[in-house]
Amino acid sequence: AFSSGNAFRIVVGATPLLWPLLFQVDFGMSAFASGALIIACAAGDLTMKLFAVRVLRRFVFRRTLVYNGFLVGLAVLACATWRSSTPVALLAATLMVVGIVRSVEFGAFNALTYVDVPPEKMSAATSLAGTLQQMSFGLGVAFAALALHVAAYWDHGAASTTYTVDDFRAAFFASAALSFVGALGFTRLHPRAGAAASGQTGTVWARRQKSPKASTG
Repeated sequence: AFSSGNAFRIVVGATPLLWPLLFQVDFGMSAFASGALIIACAAGDLTMKLFAVRVLRRFVFRRTLVYNGFLVGLAVLACATWRSSTPVALLAATLMVVGIVRSVEFGAFNALTYVDVPPEKMSAATSLAGTLQQMSFGLGVAFAALALHVAAYWDHGAASTTYTVDDFRAAFFASAALSFVGALGFTRLHPRAGAAASGQTGTVWARRQKSPKASTG
């Protein structure tokens, strides 16, 4: 689960580099227009925080991290379909969806990180987790830069110093693949991992695990 969470954080660190570069280098946007457009992702992120607890209470950690992890991958994959002719409204809508699913995944993993930490060790755990989180974000930037460089080298040769839409598309594909790998890694979690923290009592858990046939039979 720890490696899966870091894989997701790398994806989170990669996309903020890819988006503005794509908008400015290939779509011809100004720095201001590019930054204003990316606000849509932050808006989705903040909006979803209002409902994150309900999501965890309904689906618990394991299912949330697995299913939503695949949604993150699909949302990032949708960025690979962008072209310079793509309407700004569609770009903003895609970014908002990325922000929504990213918020759920990020919040669930961060909450799960501290579930088994005793109160007396919480301060040290918070410091360590914060350091690892920033390292993962930094690796995300390196991952995005490497993916772009490899794609450009593959398409244009070693002498190329510019990036095309196809190069960014390859980088988005790589980021989405990493998100899918992370989602698969969360399947190793116990089904009841973090159940108490998500508000699931033993009675509620047992009731929700009953199949429709079992409940009617």
